[in-house]
Amino acid sequence: MAQVGPKCDGCKLEYTPERVALIIRECGHSICTDCAKKAAYDYYDHYLHCPHCSLPSVINGNLKRLHTNFSLIKFVSEIAKIREELEKAEVPEVPPEIID
Repeated sequence: MAQVGPKCDGCKLEYTPERVALIIRECGHSICTDCAKKAAYDYYDHYLHCPHCSLPSVINGNLKRLHTNFSLIKFVSEIAKIREELEKAEVPEVPPEIID
């Protein structure tokens, strides 16, 4: 199934219940935990740059300064439920005369 949900500005992968979105305080954009760790590592854990707008955010070695985006997590969970329902739904077969 194609990715249709919100994606991390860093890795461009769709958020999932496992790929959690963190809010960058200075600009309000979100990135996943993996991208936040990588970005912080790139700058010796002192700060990270938002991959969307490049605004620096001071973290001083503490990623807990980036708060979880609970609204986005809820939205992603709702998308996952809808996908499950769609996968379970029976799709009627198209009669051959319609295809021709």
